[in-house]
Order: sequence, then structure tokens, then C-alpha cells
Amino acid sequence: MSDIYFCKLDCFVRYRLFQSFYTSYYGCELWSLRSRKLIDFCHAWNKGVRKIWNLLYNTHCYALPILCERLPVSDEICCRMIKFVRKCVTHDSTVIRFVASYGIQYGRNMSCLGQNVLFCMRQYNCSLRDKFIVSSSVSVDNIVHRQYVQSLTAVEKSLAECLRESVLLSERGCSFCQMISAALSVTLFCFYVAYAVTDCSCVMPTFTFSFFLLFLCVLCV
Repeated sequence: MSDIYFCKLDCFVRYRLFQSFYTSYYGCELWSLRSRKLIDFCHAWNKGVRKIWNLLYNTHCYALPILCERLPVSDEICCRMIKFVRKCVTHDSTVIRFVASYGIQYGRNMSCLGQNVLFCMRQYNCSLRDKFIVSSSVSVDNIVHRQYVQSLTAVEKSLAECLRESVLLSERGCSFCQMISAALSVTLFCFYVAYAVTDCSCVMPTFTFSFFLLFLCVLCV
């Protein structure tokens, strides 16, 4: 029953609902970034986005973040994990600071926090000396976004932008046709009234004014 209702909604509305209710990722800061379950989660997210935007099942994954105007879900989880680590290493509690620092500097692969930090260091080509992980003065979002953009080729960026434009046109095509149809109806009605009620000298100004209204309607769309 819910599928029948949501299919009638606009793709933009469906995506906003999806973004509001299904992108909170509570507790993802403690997820293992090496886990196979995280990969399965990202695959499920991609399938959901394809269904929301009415895309083919084999649409390339690199185009979905550009279409949604956000980072890939894996990068978003990495960003949240890094911000969580920053809060831990600068926490007021001595115990929390010690556990976080030990896991990062000494525990490494023996600690879930250390494993995630090592994963992000390899993923974004950085080290602890760069203070990317532990320093709050460096913007995580900017670095991750720049890394994602650099990972795309020029062809992939162009194809993703073309896909986005196609989706926008397809979604707004119905409203555009309705607007044109209504404008044409008004134009013909004004022409008929001017011809039937008034003298012929008023037909041409009225006809010109009607087409001017049609032109304004097209510009507004």
C-alpha cells in the first residue's frame, strides 16, 4: 500500500523523505569500516537511490552522489567517524582521551577505533603527522569532498551531470507540458473573445497580448 502511495510522489519529494528518515546512521561512528556488512549497506543505499530517482538497476554508482548532491555514503560515515575521534581525543574526561589516544597510536589493528583511523588514513592519503584525524582546525568535509572529486575522471563527471540534467527534465516535463497547455488555452480563448465580441481592429492587439502572456508563461517555467 505504501509503494502505491509513494509512487505518485515527485522524485524530489521522495528523496527528501528518504534523506530525512533513512540517512541518520545512528551509531555509525563505531562501525568497522573494513566490515563486509558496511559494503552491503552501501549497496543497499545505492539500490534505494536508484529506485527513488527511477533509474536503471545498472546505473553507475559514481553518478549517484552527484545526482543527490552529497558525498557517497561510505565517505559520509568516514567523516562522522573522524569527527567522533576528534571529540574523543579532545574530551574533558582523561579516561576517554587516554583510551582514544591509545587505540590510535598503539592499539591500531587491535582496536576498532585504531582500525578505522588506519582505514581513513589510507583512504584519504594522510597520516597522523598531517593532523587530519585529530586536529579540529582542518575541515574533514572539505578534504573528503576534494578526495572524492579527484577520484572521478572528467568523463565520469560529465556523464553524471548529464544524468542529473536528464532527471531534472524528466521530472519537470509533466508540469512544463501542463503549463504550456494552459497558456495555449488562454491564448485561443482571448483570440476567440476578441474576434466574436469586438470589432476586427481589436483582434490583432488582443492576439499579440495573448501570445505575450504565453511567452511569459514559458519563461516562468
